[in-house]
Amino acid sequence: MECALDVSSASALALPCLDLSKRDMSELPEMEGCEHLRCLYLEGNRLSQLPPSLFSSCPHLQWLDLRNNRLTHLPQFIQRFRDLKTLLLQGNRLTALPTQLGEHIPASVLIWKQTL
Repeated sequence: MECALDVSSASALALPCLDLSKRDMSELPEMEGCEHLRCLYLEGNRLSQLPPSLFSSCPHLQWLDLRNNRLTHLPQFIQRFRDLKTLLLQGNRLTALPTQLGEHIPASVLIWKQTL
């Protein structure tokens, strides 16, 4: 099921946070025009990958909640989020994290617990 949410209302309102949690999404909606976003909540969906456009659409994210999805890996572009302070990853199918991720995000804010 794709998300039918129009995020343009968040863009028009210049909201700093957008909560798309528990919407049964398997893909992210187009996030164009969301450069102002600082927090993005995607917990409890069915996301198996993150689109490359996420970085260019939301370059100033400070909080990214990806808990309880179906991610098996994080794309290399995740390291480009220079402002990211918190990355929540519990409840995914990750077996490793990109090594470059720790160069930009302090290990203390990476919250990852492998569930078997």
